[in-house]
Amino acid sequence: MKRKTPAPNQLPTKEEIRTFIEKSEGPVGKREIAKAFGIKGSDRIYLKQILKELIEDGTLEKGHRRSVNPAGTLPSVLIADVARIDDNGEAIAKPVKWDSDAPAPIIYVQTDRKSRTKIKAPAVGDRLLLKTYRQPNGNYDGRVIRHLKATSGPVLGVYTKTGANGRIQPTDRKNKKEIIVLDEHSMNAQSGEVVVCELLPGRQFGLPEGKITERLGPMGDSRSISMVAIHTHGIPYEFNDDVVREALNAKPVTLGNRTDLRHLPIVTIDPADARDRDDAVWAAPDKSTDNPDGWQIIVAIADVAHYVTTGSALDRSALERGNSVYFPDRVVPMLPHELSSDLCSLHEKVDRPVMAVRMTFDKHGNKVRHEFMRSLINSVASLTYEQAQSAHDGHPDTQTEPLKESVIDPLFAAYAVLKKARDKREPLDLDLPERKIELNEDGL
Repeated sequence: MKRKTPAPNQLPTKEEIRTFIEKSEGPVGKREIAKAFGIKGSDRIYLKQILKELIEDGTLEKGHRRSVNPAGTLPSVLIADVARIDDNGEAIAKPVKWDSDAPAPIIYVQTDRKSRTKIKAPAVGDRLLLKTYRQPNGNYDGRVIRHLKATSGPVLGVYTKTGANGRIQPTDRKNKKEIIVLDEHSMNAQSGEVVVCELLPGRQFGLPEGKITERLGPMGDSRSISMVAIHTHGIPYEFNDDVVREALNAKPVTLGNRTDLRHLPIVTIDPADARDRDDAVWAAPDKSTDNPDGWQIIVAIADVAHYVTTGSALDRSALERGNSVYFPDRVVPMLPHELSSDLCSLHEKVDRPVMAVRMTFDKHGNKVRHEFMRSLINSVASLTYEQAQSAHDGHPDTQTEPLKESVIDPLFAAYAVLKKARDKREPLDLDLPERKIELNEDGL
């Protein structure tokens, strides 16, 4: 953008300087402004004062390498991290550095297909150098200049106090660089503590600088050990905003076209330390005259697919994780808590959607027929293996006593019939000890 050389004492106003910066396509600093308006000699002092006032009143913000930008806007070239891929397959990025209290603008990442240099399609977690173009709606298009090595964290490591500041040694053996932590970013961490930190942008030479975001406790504590394993193996343990939003918007299921099994006394039976309940069972003698001494059995599993639909943020997140990961002190779930521990868990006395199979067996344990159905159940009780076995052995507690004859004994009787057919097949039966890790109050 060209400007006529101003006459003596005819210097640009604050508004003219701001407008010039907004319309400029590249980084703008004092040099570019002085050249555009023909400001020379002692008049540069005036320009420096004007820019200082514009920054102090919030009109402009300091940018990269002595450049300035209009407040609340992005510089023309910046570093950004790809946060998600939208439903149209378009990459959405967020600037690595954003100091405003307002939400950061959305950047729609574009790749230059005409470029001779092939640039791979952006993926979630990629760090990019972008050329940005502001759109009328306040969002930005960002053309990929190059892919950068992502260093945004979080990084897990052991903190050591060194003088006024400190350093973090990452637990990941592939990451050999220590991270400098200024005292103001240390969260008062103590030497030997395992911490989580985010790397701060802007440091190009020497060791990277970080900011501690979480203190996990001394190395050797169970919580610290679990987090070290999580970070070392790259296990995703946080859900992005889109996944959490979908989980929070999920609602309990009504009957609709489902088969209503709520009249049956279905129960869940799990280990005493089970954190979620995903399957339920029911058994009763078959009343059909053509199947004397036969049995009907229903096995139901939580209908997770009702909530996790194909292509949704929940679906993509579950695909990335593959399964829940269990540690002595925690579970890293495949789905957010709102689903894994609530709507997709078959708690007692509440309606829950399930995929169920009703199977009919003859008196020798041979399957006669079966049918699958999407159903709605209402579990009458959440039992443990020990409770069910003790009740069947004649020692019911207050919860299992009313269920012994109508629910628990039929399940054991049906199992005895199925075991006959199983024993006849002579399967490999390995009776191996089951090991369990138990922690004391100190997590050891």
